Amino acid sequence: MQYFTSILLTFSLLFFSCKKSNEEVVVNDGFTGKWQLVTYGIGIGGGGTMQNPDPAKPEIIEFKADSTFTANANCEYLKIYKSYKLVISDRINFSPATPFFSEWGFRFADNKLQLYKPGCREACIFEYKPVK
Repeated sequence: MQYFTSILLTFSLLFFSCKKSNEEVVVNDGFTGKWQLVTYGIGIGGGGTMQNPDPAKPEIIEFKADSTFTANANCEYLKIYKSYKLVISDRINFSPATPFFSEWGFRFADNKLQLYKPGCREACIFEYKPVK
């Protein structure tokens, strides 16, 4: 009986000690899907720092399978674009093109999408997490 009680106690402790995360993990299939800005950094000379966006104004972008692109009104740098096209393995073209800011760099790291703004002399990075 002691053996059974010990096993039951052990499993009970393991079961109740595990915490369930309140944040649901979403994994997008490549670009396709919605993404929310989680950090950004814009260097204006002499270095830059990573910052958190305003939680009251979430920045959401969406890449659709038909190559259309949307960004909500809070997305200062991306809201003008309506479509996208992958150029090479680390470059994406947005349309309508502007004279200097249509081709962005990108990479995926830790289930996050990092976009690199063109024309920056320092780190201009926008990091997004996938959302529903």
